[in-house]
Amino acid sequence: MFAQIYGQDHVVDLLQQELVNDELPQALLFSGERWSGRMTAALETARIIHCSQGGVPACRCSSCRASRTLEHPYTMVFANRSFLPLIEASIAACRQGSADAGELLKRSVHILMRRFDSHWNLQEKDFRDQLEELAEILRDAASREVRPGGIPKGQIESIRKLSRKLAEGIKSENIPIHAIRSLQSWLSTKPKNQSAVVILEGVEQFSSASKNGLLKFLEEPPAKVTVILLSEGQGRILPTILSRVRKYPFAQRGDDAAASVIRDVYYMDPEEYDSLETFFLTQSGVDCRSVREDAEFLVETLFQPREYDHQRLCEILARLDKQNLVRRALQELTDVLREYRESGQLDAELEYSSWQAVSACSREITGKHQRESVIFESCYYRLAEIWKYHRGNA
Repeated sequence: MFAQIYGQDHVVDLLQQELVNDELPQALLFSGERWSGRMTAALETARIIHCSQGGVPACRCSSCRASRTLEHPYTMVFANRSFLPLIEASIAACRQGSADAGELLKRSVHILMRRFDSHWNLQEKDFRDQLEELAEILRDAASREVRPGGIPKGQIESIRKLSRKLAEGIKSENIPIHAIRSLQSWLSTKPKNQSAVVILEGVEQFSSASKNGLLKFLEEPPAKVTVILLSEGQGRILPTILSRVRKYPFAQRGDDAAASVIRDVYYMDPEEYDSLETFFLTQSGVDCRSVREDAEFLVETLFQPREYDHQRLCEILARLDKQNLVRRALQELTDVLREYRESGQLDAELEYSSWQAVSACSREITGKHQRESVIFESCYYRLAEIWKYHRGNA
């Protein structure tokens, strides 16, 4: 059980104990930062619930085989994430020729495809051709004998191309309230002895109406249905929802745990990456060094009492927006400010005021109702005003 949930021993031990003792609650909340293993743990929990052999780690029963690639009909997933970095990392692992990596790729693509299930998305018909083509490619790839080189290059490119089209088609992070009602109605018709698992990611980003609909769902969930909520933070989740779930906090993974994920799950050399985020972004073609250079440039402009370089700023914002890197840029901005402080080029008061502005931006993004790049731009102008005020009172 939970063999690849590295760095979360406390949560894993608790979940294993509850599953073995049949004490798992009907509603759970896995909270923690990105790349902490919340979705992997949720999917493994679903596999164990469905397993006909008690959830043994290497079980190959039909339910476990379907669960490992997210094809079990009674595991419903609504994911809110950057899908492409995980798909690209799985593609890179597949090229190492591992059968496990093939399952990993199939699962990562199915997490994306599940966003277009009829339960969640009224626009499913707009992507039907891409979904059917992608499903056919995955079936064909699964039927081939695993060999050195993995899935044929042509199929890899098709998976990449179709996955990108689907990811670009997702325009909202909110789950419609009608979808929650539809799901609840469908689950009430399932066979009484059939277990079902519903995994909802990014609950804090749902609209107020959807959160209220989720609350009603949690108040009267159908029998033998387990609901697992995934969140990067509990602050924007209704207290009434929090009161109806058992909380499982996922810690930020340390260096050793991150290295285990890179080495043992994706078959890459962990020495080449300074974090899991860097690993995943690099696999998806992001030049992480360029994000760092952008942050350094923005901080350097704050030191200069001159006009903004609007063209360079617009170029940075466009790139961050296109590659969904605003949160990464905020992290780099914080690191650069701290390094200036440590080198004595920035006093503590100004660093703290700047950190407050960046933190406020991060909180606004978590519950955003506008594009992240717009919030980031406002944060930069706010920093400029803080620094201007500081210079005038120095």
